[in-house]
Amino acid sequence: MNSPQRLAVLALIAALPIFAFACADDGAPASTPPPPTPTASPAPTSSVTATSSPTPSPTATATVTSTVTPTVTATPDLTPTSPAGYPQTVKQADGESLVLTQPPARIVALSAYATAVICAVGAGAQLAAVDLYANCPAGSKELPELDSFQPSLEAIAGYDPDLVYVDSDNGGIVAALRDLQIPVLYLAIPDSIEDALQRIELFSQVVGRPEEGAALLGDMRGRLEAVTGAIADVVTGPRIYHELDETLFSAGPASFVGDFYTVLKAENIAAAAADPYPQLTAEAILSANPEVIILADEPFGVTVESVTARPGWADITAVKDGRICSVDPSLVSQPGPTIMEALESLATCLYPERFP
Repeated sequence: MNSPQRLAVLALIAALPIFAFACADDGAPASTPPPPTPTASPAPTSSVTATSSPTPSPTATATVTSTVTPTVTATPDLTPTSPAGYPQTVKQADGESLVLTQPPARIVALSAYATAVICAVGAGAQLAAVDLYANCPAGSKELPELDSFQPSLEAIAGYDPDLVYVDSDNGGIVAALRDLQIPVLYLAIPDSIEDALQRIELFSQVVGRPEEGAALLGDMRGRLEAVTGAIADVVTGPRIYHELDETLFSAGPASFVGDFYTVLKAENIAAAAADPYPQLTAEAILSANPEVIILADEPFGVTVESVTARPGWADITAVKDGRICSVDPSLVSQPGPTIMEALESLATCLYPERFP
């Protein structure tokens, strides 16, 4: 080997360790590789290959296979469910149906009797606003009051209601509320005691208080049976005139107020009227000669003395016998939870000997 060849061989031998060191740096460290970093959704099986230096090593050249067993978690049932008693479908006065999937939490009740019923079944906390002539608790000013005779759509919507109750479509409020996608329950005012009792049951179900409603109705029906039982042997009761105001408006049998007298077997002098609340003439009243007069307008200034002083009324049997009764108009005119108190008051007036 000549000198140039010898120098080339020596240079090649000197370069081998450097080449081997460089190859080792290109691979993974010789130590055991760390476990794979978990992710939010780990795959059941992951594979990691680590390569060390060219020198065979069980640790450095092994293919590591990690099997991850996913945790099994019960999947909740995401199907919407409704509370017990829901959904409810209520047929309304205009033929439309309202579907409720849960108890309303922000009710605007544009009706005195509806407010009283909702309060009586323990759902007062679900009222957001009420009618001018009722509140909850009764007699208080606890809740905001709105005018149901001239309803303001803006004012109603301002309470963010999930149900609005109305018993009259004043100013086209029903359609206006529906146009805003505000659920509205529109029902006619009950026209009999039985209808009023059924309405109390309906309201208790709508607000999610059926048990409280059943308890209230149980008490009311018990009182009704006590009154009707006490006059079971009566064939025809006394002849009556019920006065709503000093202009001689009265209550016929087809009205809610008139139904009190039907239940009490009284002879109503307004029975022949076609209108539920007819206006009678003084001549017709004098001719009918009522045996009992019931005044529901005393809070408006009409008194027993003023009735007696009316021309010709001194000759009416009720006046001569002193059988003129005054009743609280809020009791006898509202088909709410106080109707049994009204019935008992009227029964005492018509049959004082049976209801001492």
